[in-house]
Formats: sequence, C-alpha cells, structure tokens
Amino acid sequence: MAGSDNKAHIEAVMGASGCGKSHYIKGCIKKAKPHRLIIWDAREEYGDFATPTASLNDLLKGLRSGKRLRLAYRPKTMDEKLLKSKFEAVCKLVFAAGNLTFIAEELSDVTSASWAPGPWRQISTQGRHRGLTVYGTSQRPASIDKHFLGNATHVRTHRLNYQTDRQVLAQFLDIPLEKVVALREYGWIMRDMGKGEISTG
Repeated sequence: MAGSDNKAHIEAVMGASGCGKSHYIKGCIKKAKPHRLIIWDAREEYGDFATPTASLNDLLKGLRSGKRLRLAYRPKTMDEKLLKSKFEAVCKLVFAAGNLTFIAEELSDVTSASWAPGPWRQISTQGRHRGLTVYGTSQRPASIDKHFLGNATHVRTHRLNYQTDRQVLAQFLDIPLEKVVALREYGWIMRDMGKGEISTG
C-alpha cells in the first residue's frame, strides 16, 4: 500500500569501518520507532537490534502480515552474483510492500558506481511515493551507485580512508575536501540537501 506522505527521507551514511555509522542509524531508529523495519544485514551488524533471518519467505510473510516487524535479512553467501540477486529480491519486496523503514548496509557489495538493481533504483527515486524511509551505508562511496547519493535527502560522512571516497563526499556535501580529510574518530559532517544546511559533530 502506498504511503500518503510524499516527503522523502533517504539518508546516505558513509564512513570507514568502526567510525559509528551503525551506531548512528540505530539511534535514529530508536528515536523514530518505525512500525516496520527491514535491514539488509549482509555484514551481520544488527543481530542485537532485529531478528536475523536468511529466508526470503520469512521476509515475505512478515511483510504480508501487516504486523509490527523488525527483521535483519542475512543472505548467507559470499558469491557476488548471488549476493546481488538476493539484494534485488529484498529491494523488490520492500518497494512493493511500502510504508516501512529500510536499512541497506554496505552498498558497495551490491551496487557499483554506474549500476544498481532496478528495485534499488526504484527505492532511491520513488521511495517517497511508497512511504519508505531509507538509510544506505558504505565504507567506499566512490564504488556505489551515484543515483542513490544523488537522490538522498541527507548525506552524512564519517572518517574515510581512501582519497577517492573523500573526493566523492566533498562533492556531494559541497564542502572543501580538507574538511572531509580532517575527520577523525567519530566525527561527522552532514548536509540536508533540501535546505542546503551543513551540520557537524
């Protein structure tokens, strides 16, 4: 069922491993308390936050039930082609269901700079019409689908280890590269793309 609120919230949360991305998103979810939450959890970071499952049938049944839901889907494969196929299937279910919060962990595993599965593109470009709130993360933003970054309503970066990734985020945040380079520990910079406002912490 499509959502009635067309105000998008699509947040790109970038940063190196261990810099606080998941901690930040968990804090957002605790505050928002969404009725339905689906997590693409290939790196297994949300076991303490949602019920893990490796079954697409579990996901489908949960979404069809209409009940309160908090599932972390874990694809249980290292095969690149199969991993992308499962991500596409999860995205297809999420987009069809609508009215939920979707977290996609480590987009560089399942998208590239110039390619993403069709259902993920739909989530990025039409998600607001389906009542979706979306958080997408990556340690390597230079290697992920730029349509997602381009459609994000909020872009947030923590410390990045590679110069190419820093350059991409400086561009999307529209700030000097030196500010991204200077990030340390759990520091972050975020831009509200609609308002053009920059916040730091």
